[in-house]
Amino acid sequence: MRGYGLSDKPQGLAAVDCIQLGEDITAAVAHAAAACGNSAKPLLVAHDWGAAVCWSWVCYAGGKDRVAGYCSL
Repeated sequence: MRGYGLSDKPQGLAAVDCIQLGEDITAAVAHAAAACGNSAKPLLVAHDWGAAVCWSWVCYAGGKDRVAGYCSL
């Protein structure tokens, strides 16, 4: 999630809407898959607010076909 930990802080509300956060997840999953070989599917693990965003991505943005599984804490 943008702005947490050591990540860059988002500027304005548009930088943290569900569409942008979903695009961030898509990019992270694609990067992980490419790093492990494009046939590999990463396991997506999320917590707190990130869990809600990731759940939405998996269920509604076609994410279930891009990950091996999803776990939220």
